[in-house]
Amino acid sequence: MDNKDKYIDTQKVEHKIQNRKRGEILYYSMSQVADLLNENISNIKYYTNIFDNLLKIEIIDKELRYTNDDIDNLEFLIKLKNRGMTLKEIEEYYSKLPLNDNEVQHPGSNLLSVEELIDSIKEEQRIQLDNFKIQLNKDIQDANLLYVKNITLTIIDAQNKSLNKFKQDLFEEIREYLNSKFDKINEINLDLHNQFINNITEFVSKKIDSKNNELKVNLQNDFNAFFQSCLTNSERLIKEVKSFKKVIENAYYTQYQVEMDNANSGFLNKLLQIFKSK
Repeated sequence: MDNKDKYIDTQKVEHKIQNRKRGEILYYSMSQVADLLNENISNIKYYTNIFDNLLKIEIIDKELRYTNDDIDNLEFLIKLKNRGMTLKEIEEYYSKLPLNDNEVQHPGSNLLSVEELIDSIKEEQRIQLDNFKIQLNKDIQDANLLYVKNITLTIIDAQNKSLNKFKQDLFEEIREYLNSKFDKINEINLDLHNQFINNITEFVSKKIDSKNNELKVNLQNDFNAFFQSCLTNSERLIKEVKSFKKVIENAYYTQYQVEMDNANSGFLNKLLQIFKSK
């Protein structure tokens, strides 16, 4: 077939292109595609540019030439875009579709319509989003559990270090005390001295180990009691300060009354003396 027979002369049949059926010629110009899809030429150019990596329209004599399959694919992509899908979503699902397969049919077939396909895609995205939310919640819960576990282990380790230091300090104080006592008694056998110290050390160690958990609980209880006592003492101190303030105010008021009474009494005595002298 001559190349001239492959194209429609746009100058002669541009007004008749809407009455033609697709597939009657091999290649279509951009303006002819616009007529077939009932779109502006600027829109066809825009969609051809943004979907260039998907359509791969052939260029002949420095002009874009669309095949019938190109037009079908372009129409399909425009419908996906008009339904609100992003370019990334369109590219992802377009690459999975057998758009160049002979089994793919166009309007009038029993295959899924564009609307049904988009709905199925959105449903798949919703399922993926729900699964992502479930996994994210699980990851957050696991992270929180790990965080709490690490904090608990840190607290327990700090308590154990504190108890060990307390035990070592207690052992050292006992040794110093016993050494100071036994240094004053030269008659005591050194072996007995060491044995006694070892027995005391072993006894204290067993006692501390047996009371380890109890000490932890008591420490917490003592802290709570101390905190509550601080609150109670603070309230009591405030009450006492208010009471003391009231006592001071009453004392000043009483003193003021006494001074006023004395002043009035002295003044009256002076008046009486004046009257008597007259």
